[in-house]
Amino acid sequence: MKMTLKSFFSCLLLFASIPAMAATFAPTTAAELQDALTAAQSNGDPENIINLQANTTYSTADNNNFPFIYNSTNTTSLLTITGAGQGSSILDGAGVSSVILLITRANGADVKVSQVTVQNGKSGAVAGLLIEATHGKVILEKSEIKNNDGLNAGGANISSGDREIIISDNIIADNKGVTVSGIAIGSAASAAFPISIKGNRIQNNKND
Repeated sequence: MKMTLKSFFSCLLLFASIPAMAATFAPTTAAELQDALTAAQSNGDPENIINLQANTTYSTADNNNFPFIYNSTNTTSLLTITGAGQGSSILDGAGVSSVILLITRANGADVKVSQVTVQNGKSGAVAGLLIEATHGKVILEKSEIKNNDGLNAGGANISSGDREIIISDNIIADNKGVTVSGIAIGSAASAAFPISIKGNRIQNNKND
């Protein structure tokens, strides 16, 4: 079949209009998780989805005793980390490091963490979970933050410079910290970008 110049350019327009697909990762080990975070922070995809496995522990002891780190300055993509549920998909600091640090700087670079357990972190800064989105929305939901011990913040430190923060249906328990034991939330909140905290169980967190 002969293609005319008009049909050729129509095909080009069709392909140009197809939206970019999300990048999806399914790590099964600590090394694969860090590789996924490193790839996601710079691949430029509009969304990066990291699906953690059920009945799997990702330990920083298997990551050279370093926390899992995502530090993105040049992408506006959404980062989603989803597990199989509390007590099933586990991020573990092994008592030697912070557990996971998620940092975005670009406008609209949102972060969502759901259905994971973050435990046994130990650090001079944030022991468990750090989410720092300078210009992005942050969601932490249906997760468990427990048994973390930090000199600054024990359980979690969640912040957004100018977007919405949603903290819902989490268990934040048995964490220790000098400044903050359970969870710290920082935001330039406004009517347009509020902080929503609902359905959480926060208990037995202690200041050292």
